[in-house]
Amino acid sequence: MIGVLVNVVAILVGAIIGVLFNKVLSEKITSAVMMSLGIVTFIIGIKTALKIQNELLLTLSVAIGTIIDIDKYVNDLGEFFKKSFAKNANDSRFAEAFASASILFAVGAMSVLGSIEAGLNHDYSVLFLKSTLDFCAALIYGSTLGIGVAFSSFTILVFEGLIALFAGSLTFLAKDELLMNEFSAVGNLLVMMIGLNLMGVTKVKLANMLPSIVMVVVLYSFIK
Repeated sequence: MIGVLVNVVAILVGAIIGVLFNKVLSEKITSAVMMSLGIVTFIIGIKTALKIQNELLLTLSVAIGTIIDIDKYVNDLGEFFKKSFAKNANDSRFAEAFASASILFAVGAMSVLGSIEAGLNHDYSVLFLKSTLDFCAALIYGSTLGIGVAFSSFTILVFEGLIALFAGSLTFLAKDELLMNEFSAVGNLLVMMIGLNLMGVTKVKLANMLPSIVMVVVLYSFIK
């Protein structure tokens, strides 16, 4: 769990520094950074999402995954954190920041593979590398989206912690390169949507797309 805890602290500290740094930025600069961040996030997402080899699997995973309306519950959780731990936060986008950052830091091969390696072999190298990248991302996102980004560290603690604890039964994810490609493609499709939301192009309820990540694994097992 050492690697997971380091990742959690990296996100938490990075986001807090970003929030404090934001106080010295003007609204004009913040808006410009938000647009730039959205463009970069979209490009990163689409670059990885294009690696998908089964378009039907991607389509079905997203279509079936979005049937489950969990946006309300994710927003309720975000509001719970806001009321309980961030009483002075006036950011109306707290829940949105929490959901977007949770997706950004949780999806992707590094999160899954790193947690499995940490749980099985006590190899924390992947998670340490991810922590460095996440620290930088959390700093930037924290400065633009607000304190809600910091609370996404709770999501990472649960997500990566559970994978590390049950790593023995999840090795099929790491061993199946094709599955990891499909998993990453669906995850990065969500990252693309984060970018579009940041740019103001769309207002997609990202939380409703989260089940797609689970559906791709379920559907892949049937198709295979």
